[in-house]
Amino acid sequence: MKKSTLFLLLTAFSFSSIFGQNMEPSAYISEQISLNGTWKFSENYTKNLGKLHDETLNWADITVPGEWTMQGFTVKNGEKGTYYRTFNVPIEWADKEIFIRCDAIFSEAEFMINGETVGKTNMPMVAFDFPISHALNYWKENRITISIQSETLSDTLMSAQQYAAHQMGGILRKIYIYALPKTYLSDIAITTTFADENYQDAYLSIASSVRSSSKKIDADINLELRDNNDSIVLSSQENIVFKTNEVFLFNKHIFIKSPHKWTAE
Repeated sequence: MKKSTLFLLLTAFSFSSIFGQNMEPSAYISEQISLNGTWKFSENYTKNLGKLHDETLNWADITVPGEWTMQGFTVKNGEKGTYYRTFNVPIEWADKEIFIRCDAIFSEAEFMINGETVGKTNMPMVAFDFPISHALNYWKENRITISIQSETLSDTLMSAQQYAAHQMGGILRKIYIYALPKTYLSDIAITTTFADENYQDAYLSIASSVRSSSKKIDADINLELRDNNDSIVLSSQENIVFKTNEVFLFNKHIFIKSPHKWTAE
């Protein structure tokens, strides 16, 4: 059974009553492939999306990210605009967990890779991820198709097209693929609260979750808290064992004596 090591590095934290942070994957994950750039696009393709390839040779080019209207395309309300391109992934990624992430799409969309649906969304202007390892080819080219419906109920309710004064639709923000180890930290929330009325000492609370696709998970979670001089204030290590497809919840509540305080000045 192979042991994994997960590392939490908390550095230069200043304390306020509550501290929260929403980390965007592209800033922290080194193994990623951008899908921004030129795609093929059709305003009214209605045939089998899973078998798309040769048909796209005559399609127009479209730039991602970007609205289709701003690039001269019109998709009738209720119909779908279809994006298509190919990409490759490194063979070294075959033993990793692979995800596709889009930071904003407008709006109801179906994602297919190599003819297999890997995810659907109906969340306009909200970032999302889909696991795609099961659908990938690691030794040859991959095909990705994204079908996006124009003017869904979500679009109507949020009145975005009225605000923009034109038809909205398309892949509006960056899209990319990224790789994680089989065992990884899937979520983390950090809060700080003062421990006394004089605001001298504080508690650092860490709530995180660990996921894994390995058959049995034996992992070490290492935590370090460092100050502004990169000196280690505290460190700890904990061993966790859990079964595959489970989510392990890791919580830590730490007393910090006389931390540096945050002020508006």
